[in-house]
Amino acid sequence: MLRRTTLIHSAASPGRPKTWRRLTNVEFRRWATTLRLMSAVALATVASASGTLAATPATPAARSPGTAGAPSEPPAPTSSPAPDPAPLANPSDPANEPAPTVANARALLDAGRVDDAQRMLLILDGLTRDAEVDRLLAETYYRQQDWPAARKYLRRTIRLDETAQDCFRLGRAYLHEGQCALAVEQLHRARRLGMTSCDLHLALAEAYQCLHQTFGQLRTVTAPGAAPGTFHDDLLLIERIKPESSKLAHQTAGASDRSHAAEGDPAIFLAAEEDTAIAQLAHATAGGCDSAAVRLLEARVWLRGRWYRHAADLFAAIERMPEVADWPAERRAALYADFAEALFGLDDLEGYVARLQQALRLDRERYGQSLARSYLRVAQRYTQRGDLARTIQYLERAVAEAPRNADLRYRLGNANWEAGELLSAAREWRIVLQLAPDHPDRPRLLDLIRMIRAEYEDSQPGD
Repeated sequence: MLRRTTLIHSAASPGRPKTWRRLTNVEFRRWATTLRLMSAVALATVASASGTLAATPATPAARSPGTAGAPSEPPAPTSSPAPDPAPLANPSDPANEPAPTVANARALLDAGRVDDAQRMLLILDGLTRDAEVDRLLAETYYRQQDWPAARKYLRRTIRLDETAQDCFRLGRAYLHEGQCALAVEQLHRARRLGMTSCDLHLALAEAYQCLHQTFGQLRTVTAPGAAPGTFHDDLLLIERIKPESSKLAHQTAGASDRSHAAEGDPAIFLAAEEDTAIAQLAHATAGGCDSAAVRLLEARVWLRGRWYRHAADLFAAIERMPEVADWPAERRAALYADFAEALFGLDDLEGYVARLQQALRLDRERYGQSLARSYLRVAQRYTQRGDLARTIQYLERAVAEAPRNADLRYRLGNANWEAGELLSAAREWRIVLQLAPDHPDRPRLLDLIRMIRAEYEDSQPGD
C-alpha cells in the first residue's frame, strides 16, 4: 500500500547539497495516479502478449527414424469447443481489474463494486478533466455518504456540464451537511432546469424545515369553492377561518378581504406561500411521494407550526402503517416522542405519558435523561388545572427519576404542604437543605420545619 510518508529529493543547486522532503498531498496524488496508470498499462500489455502467444500454432513434431519421408499427420480435431476461461478468483485484486475507462468504471459501479470503480475513476481523474468522470466519482462518494467529497465532484461536474440531476444531488449533499440555504439554492436550480419530481419537492420541504420556514408568514385569501389542502394562486390553503373572530385575519387581510370578513364569508382561508415546508410537502404528496417517512415529515412540520390536531391525527395514522414495524427502534422511539408532544399540545396528558413510555421502552438511553423534566411538565399542567393529587403523583415520579434534584424536591414539598401532608413536606424540605445548603428560601423552610416538628410533638399522647 502506498504511504504518504514517501520522500522525494529536491533539486540540487550550486553550492547547495541535495536534500529530501515529504511529498505534498497534490504531489502524492499525481505520483500515485501515474504509478497506477503505468501498472494498468503494463498489465494490459502482458495480457495482450500472453493472448498472442497462446494463439500461435505449434511447430510440427520431429519425425521419428521409422517414418522418414512420411508427412506428419495433423492433430485430430476436438469433438467439443474449448471451455470458457474460468472467472477471476479475486475480482478486487488490482492485477485483475480491467483497463481504466469510463465505460468500465460505470460497469463496476452498476455491479455494486463502488470502491473498485472509485479507484479506476481516480486514475482517470488524474489524466483528464471530464464531466462524466467527475459525475461518476460524485456518485461513488454519494453512495458512500461521503458528503464533502460528493459535493466537491458535483460542483466540478456542474461547472463543466450542468444538469438538473446534478443540481438535485448537490442540494441533497448540502442538506446532509446541514447547509440548508445552499441546499435550497441548488434545488431551485434543479427546478429551473426542468426537474419536477416529488423527490425534489420533498428535499425542498426538508431544507425549508431546516431553515424554520415551516409555514412562513400566513396570509388570508378568498377562494370560493376551494378546499383546505389545495393551491390557489400559488398559495396552499391551510384551513377555513371565521374572520370576524380571527385577529390574524384582520391584521393580514387586504382591503378586499376585509369586506368579506365583515360578512363572515366561509370562503376565506389561511394560506402558506410556496417557499415553505408545508407547501412543498403538499406538492410532494400530490406527486406520488406518499410513505410513512413522508407522512412523518409532514406531521413534524405541523407539530413545529403548533397545529397540534393536524400533527396528532397524522401521527396516529403513521402508527398504524405496516411499514413502521420494520423501522429501527430509535426511529420508532422518535415517532412516539413526537406524537407525545402533539398530545401534550392538545392537553391530553395521559396520552402524552403513554406515548412517552413507548418511546422509553424503545430508547431509554436517549429519552430517559429527560424523563424527570417530562414528569415535571405534566405536574405543572395539573397544577394549572387545580388537580393537586395528580400534581403530587407526577412530582413524586420526577423525584424518583432525579432524587438529587433540589428544585424537584422543593416543589414536591410545597405541593405536600398545600395538600396538608405536613410531615411529607418537612421531609422533602430537609432533603432540599441537605442538597442545597445555600437555598434562597432556607430561612422560611427552617421555620416551617420547626413549626411542623413542634406541632407533631405536641400532638403526641403522654407528653
